[in-house]
Amino acid sequence: MGRMEVSYAKLWVIGLALDMAIEKRETLQRRGVKTVGVFSDSQATIPRTAHLEPGPGQRLARQINRGVQALLAHGIATEVHRAPGDSSIPGNEEADHQANFAQDGSGSTVIERPYTSASNRT
Repeated sequence: MGRMEVSYAKLWVIGLALDMAIEKRETLQRRGVKTVGVFSDSQATIPRTAHLEPGPGQRLARQINRGVQALLAHGIATEVHRAPGDSSIPGNEEADHQANFAQDGSGSTVIERPYTSASNRT
């Protein structure tokens, strides 16, 4: 189990969503999916996914970029969108609930990291 600041956790989750899309790429291709949308309720996190300059979150931004490139190599584009925390996107309420549950009271979010090859890319 690891600890990370909320902003890092939101970047990490975007990377996990891309990992899932990469794992399912053959199914996505068969179904004719050309674009995968990833949603985040963090307005500040989304711009960080688009640049690789040094600074907070750089490692996670690079991981996200590698995921985007891997999907693109299979003909699948990626879009990252903001979804307000109270939006009606399926699963958003449950994601908020899980994020609140994982908060350890110190401003950090505790996340149990899955140990799969796709999620351990560096």
